[in-house]
Amino acid sequence: MDINRLSRESCHRLIDKMFTIDQQYRNSSMRYELHTEKERYFTGLTNQNDLVNWTLLLKIVKRHGWPCQANGERSYKAWIIAWHARADWKWVQRFYPHVKKGYQLHCVHPNLYREFKDLFNHLNKIFNPT
Repeated sequence: MDINRLSRESCHRLIDKMFTIDQQYRNSSMRYELHTEKERYFTGLTNQNDLVNWTLLLKIVKRHGWPCQANGERSYKAWIIAWHARADWKWVQRFYPHVKKGYQLHCVHPNLYREFKDLFNHLNKIFNPT
């Protein structure tokens, strides 16, 4: 998807849709007992969707910055999408500067920033020991 052709508002609506679909996949996989065929199917869809969401979100925040609005709802949705990358060091590294910048602009709640920062620092110690 060419994010450059979308307005900031269109990108923000896309984040809303990405979040909705993200939650639907996660809710679907939770309906089934672990390690069943249905649970594995929806978990696979969730994992595929995560990669698409991470790619799109990164393009959006590179182009338009972290979503910032008065009530913080869209920022929270973007944070959740980025947070789902927490097991992948490369994605955490990609998102961290944007989460940090969002925090500095008062778009990301301090508790959410702290959680992402702690994750970043923890993984950085593991993958870049001194």
